[in-house]
Amino acid sequence: MPSSRADTDLLAREGLSEESAAERARQGLLNKDATPPTKSIGRIVLDNTFTLFNLVILVLGGAILAVGSYKNALFMGIMVVNTLVGIVQEVRTKRVMDRLSILSAARVQVVRGGAVKPVGREQVVLGDVMELCRGDQIVADCQLLTGACEVSEAMLTGESDPVHKKPGDTLLSGSFLVSGGGRALVTEVGQAGYAARISGHQTRTERPQSQIYGSVRRIIKAVSVAIVPVGALFLYSQLSIDGATVQQAIVSTAAALVGMIPEGLVLLTTSVLAVGVIRLARHRVMVQELVCIEQLARVDVLCLDKTGTITQGQMKLEELVCADGQDSDRAAKMLADFCGVMAGDSPTLDAIAAVHCNRQLAVDPVAVVPFSSERKYSAVQFDSWGSLVLGAPEIVLPGALDTAFGGRLADRPRHSRTLLLCQSAQPLTGDALPAALRPVAAVLVQDVVRPEAADTLRYFAEQGVALKVISGDDAQTVAAIAQRVQLPGAERYVDATTLQSDGDIAAAVQQYTVFGRVSPEQKQKMVAALQRQGHTVAMTGDGVNDVLALRQADCSVAMASGAQAARNVSHLVLLDNDFSSMPRVVAEGRRSINNLQRSAAIFIVKTIYSILLVALFLLLHRPYPFAPIHLTLISALAIGIPSFVLALEPNHERVQGDFLKNVLYRALPGGFSTVLMVVATALLGPLLGFTAAQVSTLCVFFTAVVGFSLIAVLCLPFDWLRAALLIFIVAAFLAGSLLLGPLFSMSALTLPIAVAALVGGLLAAGLFAGLSHLVEKFLHV
Repeated sequence: MPSSRADTDLLAREGLSEESAAERARQGLLNKDATPPTKSIGRIVLDNTFTLFNLVILVLGGAILAVGSYKNALFMGIMVVNTLVGIVQEVRTKRVMDRLSILSAARVQVVRGGAVKPVGREQVVLGDVMELCRGDQIVADCQLLTGACEVSEAMLTGESDPVHKKPGDTLLSGSFLVSGGGRALVTEVGQAGYAARISGHQTRTERPQSQIYGSVRRIIKAVSVAIVPVGALFLYSQLSIDGATVQQAIVSTAAALVGMIPEGLVLLTTSVLAVGVIRLARHRVMVQELVCIEQLARVDVLCLDKTGTITQGQMKLEELVCADGQDSDRAAKMLADFCGVMAGDSPTLDAIAAVHCNRQLAVDPVAVVPFSSERKYSAVQFDSWGSLVLGAPEIVLPGALDTAFGGRLADRPRHSRTLLLCQSAQPLTGDALPAALRPVAAVLVQDVVRPEAADTLRYFAEQGVALKVISGDDAQTVAAIAQRVQLPGAERYVDATTLQSDGDIAAAVQQYTVFGRVSPEQKQKMVAALQRQGHTVAMTGDGVNDVLALRQADCSVAMASGAQAARNVSHLVLLDNDFSSMPRVVAEGRRSINNLQRSAAIFIVKTIYSILLVALFLLLHRPYPFAPIHLTLISALAIGIPSFVLALEPNHERVQGDFLKNVLYRALPGGFSTVLMVVATALLGPLLGFTAAQVSTLCVFFTAVVGFSLIAVLCLPFDWLRAALLIFIVAAFLAGSLLLGPLFSMSALTLPIAVAALVGGLLAAGLFAGLSHLVEKFLHV
């Protein structure tokens, strides 16, 4: 900090020279973030290559190659394809996210050579002077040189109350300005900053919880724990069968273990979400958290901040109505002087300043109280006028609108926002209202409604998503605007200043649709109350007063034109500031997760029947009927191809229920049907005169029939793509079995095998249908 007031003023006015800033950049004194926004390409390659399942498959493949059964090692090709597809998809997603991150990156205003210029956050150097205003997130630790502000440190400390800062005070990186502004000297950069030290410099303190990734991890963990002891036990069992060779035992064990591994499930999950990111990018929507696409699909309550969503965030001054006994010219001059000091403090003041603003004040104000959403007013003390206060009438001077305007405000449009300008001869003390306030004028300001808002809100209502409008403005005004865009339930509104406890808030969010005079802390509590009531909540907002609620929501959406702090904490950013993009955003989330649930069931069927068959064949002490080459054919045609095609289909139903339960319920009929058919074939086949190779062929055929039956059910209702998919995979399986039988270790077709396959195939399809009906009836799937 400079040693004298004059030095401080000079530094604040001039900042660093361009030469000094360039020299410090060369010295490495930049505000570099050691944590990249997305994974590096090298990290992506490593994460996709060195996985537990790849290791298991390599070990099993190596064992099969060692005993000379080369064609049975073809399943390693699926591992290679999965790995390559995963790498390519993640790299594509990374490039899209990086490109959009550049478009939406926060720009920091720094003073260089006496001029204010915007730079990227990583171009800020030690000793820079930053110009800060309301809504800015502080990108580096700094010391306030001039001005005064209130700062929220909620993302650092969890404390929601703003902290007042005066010259000489420290501003911590990761906090943001809720009111006021000034110029500040950068004292720490990069990893030396407070936010980087405590949390690795993440803008969000908590990552959204992914039910899907959690479920997939549980499946992988269970299989991983079991695979080594089960593999050892199964190998010993197969070796102890009379007449078994080492090659047969290793091939059978490899088939059993490969079947247990849902090797494509992780790839499917990542790919579906990655495709969602890329599709949203085409609509100018930036995804900052991949798993938020899952949360989108589950949203059943959407909380809207009026400004920037229903309205454009731009306002226009309608009228200045003087109080009884006040002169209109005098009132206009007061307002102009007030706006000469406060213009830029909020969009409302900017709208007023466009008409009434004196930017040539002869004397600096004595004191200033900047606007904040908590106070709902701002104030300036002048030598000439005394103290002027502009804010919400019911906060500044309750009852004045009814008593001081002779009924002239009775006919004002309900959708207009009304502010009250008051005067007092008493000085400002801190941020408290001065005593003896007298009304001067009512200032009527109107929000500009987005033309597309009505259609967008109608879409959500039709989709069964409850809508809540949460605003800091007057409840009646907000309700009137909501009615203009035909929001269902807009007539049910409440003034949040009447909600005194958390219990009041919990009851109100069930009863009302529109909430006015809501403080930032109350917004957060409303979102939390809805979550406690079992709802999945999305929140849209663009202001600094929305940050706490955006951070609390399951899925948060900010406008690119909104406050920097709001963008930084949100999962999604609408780069075109177009609220009408929201239906596409939600539809993409639903498409991704509904199809992922549907396709994941296909993978889990194989894991279910493989685990059960391993257990049963250990007890039966019989040769395992599958070889890895059989599972390669089944995995490609009855699992891999259909799962990825179905995962990319349109599907706009709201996701409900637990992901793992939904997947298991869909997979159980297929898994149990396969087990019953394979065990019956293994036991009855030799009694009917079939050889071991013929028994294996029939087991592969029946397994494929069950798989195709599941796919047929998942394809309902059929369209041309789904019908073509089913025809293709069935035809490809028959062609592979009949024309490439020796490659896939399938026995030649004979009349007895054809008859057994036909009868058993019909039985397998019927068994699957019956078990599906039972699961649907008793588990309500």
